[in-house]
Amino acid sequence: MMENFIVCTAIIGPFILGIFLVWGAFAVKNGVIWYFGQILDYEGFELANLTIPCILLIVAGIFSLMLVFILGVAINKKNNIFSILYLALIGCTMLLEISALTSLFKNDADGMAENIMFNSMGNYYNDGSPSQNVSVQFWDYLQENLKCCGIHGYTDWVAASQAPEIGFIPTSCCIGDAQSSDNVSCTEAITKDKISAVAFITNTIYMDGCLFQYNSSYGIGFLELTAIIAIFCHVCGLITACGVFISNRSGYNSLT
Repeated sequence: MMENFIVCTAIIGPFILGIFLVWGAFAVKNGVIWYFGQILDYEGFELANLTIPCILLIVAGIFSLMLVFILGVAINKKNNIFSILYLALIGCTMLLEISALTSLFKNDADGMAENIMFNSMGNYYNDGSPSQNVSVQFWDYLQENLKCCGIHGYTDWVAASQAPEIGFIPTSCCIGDAQSSDNVSCTEAITKDKISAVAFITNTIYMDGCLFQYNSSYGIGFLELTAIIAIFCHVCGLITACGVFISNRSGYNSLT
């Protein structure tokens, strides 16, 4: 029973997780470049610290898909050459995954999005900050494209540094056109003391926080978890390949 579980895990696991790794790493890499590239570059953060691990995981995902075919041939054909090839390739795959995970954890990739959002929100209305322009561009692009508002929700803008009493929520949070027919921002009627009492708010601005919206499509946490599970499946693959190799060797020795 345990042997069948290990074999199934070694074959089915890498196939499914290989697809997830390629898709997830590609999405994360694009998400970082599209939404955080400019602001990370301004703050002097090496974008390669996040994109290179994603590329490594894309390669690891492709290798995982190849491993399924090679292991299947090794089991059916009982050919040691395929077993050795499998062992070599799975070693490279695990090395790529471990290297990528180490880099992501070292650079706190999972917390990057929230940290950048929190720090840049404080500069959105800060006229004296040299990073105000890039913060405004970052938030407006993020909110308009992800259809979100604030970090966890629109109420986050209440605490934004130097935010005005009226119109403190950016117009990029507005649903549809940012300006009404009389050229007044859709957020003008939302004041800090009545932020929870505005009846039309759900039809005026986006309600979901940008952190949730970003993580739903480009979350690094899911990618890290997938890579960890993939490593476990590859360990099962190593056990299976070693078993096939030993079995083939035993069969050969019995004939001689």
